[in-house]
Amino acid sequence: MQKGQIFSIDFLIAATLTVLAIGLLLGYYETAATYEKETRMKNEFTAIALNASSILLEKNPCIRSAGFSSQGYNVTGCSEETNFNNFSKTQLMIPTGFNCYIHWEGPDPYNGTLGGCNQTDPGTTPLDIVSIQRPFVSPPLSTGLTKAGYEKCIEENNCQDTYLEFTLTVKIWK
Repeated sequence: MQKGQIFSIDFLIAATLTVLAIGLLLGYYETAATYEKETRMKNEFTAIALNASSILLEKNPCIRSAGFSSQGYNVTGCSEETNFNNFSKTQLMIPTGFNCYIHWEGPDPYNGTLGGCNQTDPGTTPLDIVSIQRPFVSPPLSTGLTKAGYEKCIEENNCQDTYLEFTLTVKIWK
């Protein structure tokens, strides 16, 4: 009886390359699956934040606008920040289990935090957080918005005397 070679060097190289290729494919699959999961989660958080901010701005139109709608004007991008605290997480369609922080910032003293979303600002601490900012304007409390002021704002492209400029920040995390 003759003794033969059990494994050839060619077989060992082929087996090593096959194992390496399978390992690379599994690593790629795991990375792609994790990335897709994170992207899907960020998209869900972004949709919730955009929806909440849209509801907040649309449900608080500029009531201090001297009846512009009856005069043929549609004041877009204008909202009443004084009514923001009347909304809860449920009314803003923020699902249970999600945390939120909603803050608006404008000229002093017109800053505030939404009562239903008054958790402490998380900054960027949670890894799964989405933050969006939406600019909007509001007429001054003292004068409101007059037709003459609105027309001057449009004609001169300078609305600082007519509107107070705000930034609405919505942060959603789980």
